[in-house]
Amino acid sequence: MKKLNITQGSRTPFWMRDLEYIMAASSEVFAAMLKGLSLEARDFVISGCRITEAGQKISMTGGWCYYDGEVLPVLPLEPTTYSGANPRIKFTKVTRYDPAGDRVIELEGVSGTSQVYRDDCLQPSLVSSGDNYRLAIGRGAWNLGERVAAAARQADSGVVEAELMFAGSGSVRYRQVGGVVQLYGSLLNDSLTGFSGVVARGLPRPTVGMKFPLAAGDGTIEVDTDGILSISTQLNKVTLGHVVYVASPVTLTADGHYTTEQSGQQGGEV
Repeated sequence: MKKLNITQGSRTPFWMRDLEYIMAASSEVFAAMLKGLSLEARDFVISGCRITEAGQKISMTGGWCYYDGEVLPVLPLEPTTYSGANPRIKFTKVTRYDPAGDRVIELEGVSGTSQVYRDDCLQPSLVSSGDNYRLAIGRGAWNLGERVAAAARQADSGVVEAELMFAGSGSVRYRQVGGVVQLYGSLLNDSLTGFSGVVARGLPRPTVGMKFPLAAGDGTIEVDTDGILSISTQLNKVTLGHVVYVASPVTLTADGHYTTEQSGQQGGEV
């Protein structure tokens, strides 16, 4: 961490550059802490920036944002008319100066007024078609607390229908919560010849192929690393409710942050 190394009891000039060095020390540490909590997001809302829609008008409260390595205040957006659906608000960095800090300085024998109190901030505005922006947010965008909490929550796929790959009847469904997958449904081979081979695809992929015994009778159920379900048995009807396995975990990523830049966002859209 940056600090001035001054010998105790000594007398030395204090330069403006020294003050800049000290300020950089605290801002760098603070930014590093926030980056560690970001869960790989490049730019993100820290607090505030709550979006409200009423009719065809959208507004946003002020707040704070981690933006391009800096912690910056975000100005509020007054109610603004929009068209279409799912409006987004983009942030643009602007520089302001507080006139209370204006003072006369002398540089190389020349005197003049300088704006000393600089206050960079983010100006919000509605995204228009074709706009390019480093960061924009939509309704329900996460703040930092919600981002950290989301990392501990597992996404729930709900019940999803897989694609059948055989001529019989029935259904193959699954539900994935985090990395745990449970199968549902049953299959009937109308030709009364049992099962031998692929019956469905589109299941969550395990890291290694999984093989399960049938709930009743001889035979096996397999899920390979491509998410393909195969069954081998002389039985003409197979139920799947006992099949549970672990796939790559799915976490919440829809953070309501967007960018048009190629480096992208955590949960964002390019």
